[in-house]
Amino acid sequence: MIAYGCCAGSSGKFDTGLAPSLREHCPGAPVIVRRDQKSICDAYNSIMDEAAALEGLTGLVLVHDDVVFRDAQAEAEIVRALSGPGVGVVGVVGGRGQRELSWWKSTALFGHVEHATHLDDYSRGTAEVDVVDGLLMAVSPWVVHHVRLDGRGYPAFHGYDGELCRLVKEKGRKVLVADIEIFHDCKPGPWGRPEYGQALVEWQRRWGAKSKRDRAVLRAKREVLALAARHPELSRLIPASGPGRHR
Repeated sequence: MIAYGCCAGSSGKFDTGLAPSLREHCPGAPVIVRRDQKSICDAYNSIMDEAAALEGLTGLVLVHDDVVFRDAQAEAEIVRALSGPGVGVVGVVGGRGQRELSWWKSTALFGHVEHATHLDDYSRGTAEVDVVDGLLMAVSPWVVHHVRLDGRGYPAFHGYDGELCRLVKEKGRKVLVADIEIFHDCKPGPWGRPEYGQALVEWQRRWGAKSKRDRAVLRAKREVLALAARHPELSRLIPASGPGRHR
């Protein structure tokens, strides 16, 4: 049995897009929803806690509220991909040779997905990667029972995907992309804003820093970016934390 979990926002897209597509193409599947959340890490931890109590669970799909499933083959492909030995996470698009939180900055990109704003089209088939885009992350029962996110230091709704993938890989499990046909009814990302910069810096502090001094410097930078996120009038005083995704 595949279950679905969503941290639904105020846009209404869960009720008009995702939920109807699940009823049509995955009838009877458990759908665990968290609304009015302050942290996506906490929401996903709570969803995994609830999913862990389901009998016969073969996977949990953590999915954005603006995703639409196009046919029943998407679930069939999720089941197939998760059934491989040692698989922990399956997504639709991602990168191998990860250099920072942003998966599209990896040295090689894989997968495909149609967004409302652009098309990601890198490969077909299944590929092992380091990180996937958080718009859809199907996780194995092992992950549901053994991995939880620590959202401290991350802004409310960024960083969770790179963090989850890294935690899973650190525990010896695989991260894959697979041919899961969905539509992502998204809006342009926040890639140049301080809150995303905060997530970039926190991921680097946890997983890329080489020394205690480096971690201390990154912690200070993270706090400055967090301050700018709370007070937009300060943003112009802070250099961009890095190039974003310009599309």
